[in-house]
Amino acid sequence: MKGCDWVLLLLVATLLGLTFALARLPLRGERRRKDSQR
Repeated sequence: MKGCDWVLLLLVATLLGLTFALARLPLRGERRRKDSQR
């Protein structure tokens, strides 16, 4: 049962990390890239 808890914790941590990284990334840069592609 402890193994399941460990996996869940890892999953939550990864999701949180990814969300934080995305939020930290500059949104303006992504918009500029889209404009450049157009």
